[in-house]
Amino acid sequence: MLTPNVNVPDYTFQKSIEMNYGINRGIYNRIDEWFFEQGIQDVMTRRLVIVEFSNFVVEPKMNMGTTAKTRFGSGGLVKRLNDFWNVRPLEKQEAIR
Repeated sequence: MLTPNVNVPDYTFQKSIEMNYGINRGIYNRIDEWFFEQGIQDVMTRRLVIVEFSNFVVEPKMNMGTTAKTRFGSGGLVKRLNDFWNVRPLEKQEAIR
């Protein structure tokens, strides 16, 4: 499980997500927006959740030895976001709102 530094400028954080998880800037921006819409308004908290989500998505690929770019396909990103949100402990979700 990777944990990029969340205490850096936005561009640097996004680039670390791209390098570590293969998630490009456009997808990163959509992920960030989705978590904001879920009520995570604090930037630092949202970044920590983005790292959690990125690990959630990429860990199965890493276990198979794949390090290619992360692709979601049509409608796949929102499905994975919902999957992640539904398996997160409710206490964590309530604590960040």
